[in-house]
Amino acid sequence: MGFIKNKKIIILFDSGATHSFISLSCAKALELTIFCLPFDLCVTTPAEKNLTTSTACLNSTLVYQNVHYDVDLVFLPMSGLDVILGMDWLSLNHAIINCSDKSILVAPQPMSIDSPHSSKCFESALACHKYLVEGAQGYMLLLSSKVEVEYN
Repeated sequence: MGFIKNKKIIILFDSGATHSFISLSCAKALELTIFCLPFDLCVTTPAEKNLTTSTACLNSTLVYQNVHYDVDLVFLPMSGLDVILGMDWLSLNHAIINCSDKSILVAPQPMSIDSPHSSKCFESALACHKYLVEGAQGYMLLLSSKVEVEYN
């Protein structure tokens, strides 16, 4: 489940699809701007039916798990689904499909930290704890290096 223009949509995450798609009825209901593609896209469906399309909704804003994503959605005649997010979206957003617990993990969007200390490469553990208590999102990175000294 996701949202486009604050309206609920049904999403299928499909690692077998090269592109992302939207049903014509969903695009019309959401009053999305329709663009003509500079090419015809031939799509083979799971039922081995070949469809040709040349229209899309470009740079549509999709909300999934409270995060906004820009996505290009190609029109595809389908029913029962509003949007199919294919490998173009999944790979761009570093999504992981976890089959064992039936979930989708999407990498967090890059964020900037507005802090007087943001130019520092390292923070003390105490400072990091303070930022986390104040609601900052934290990541841990472990770096190691091996220094070899050659004696003559």
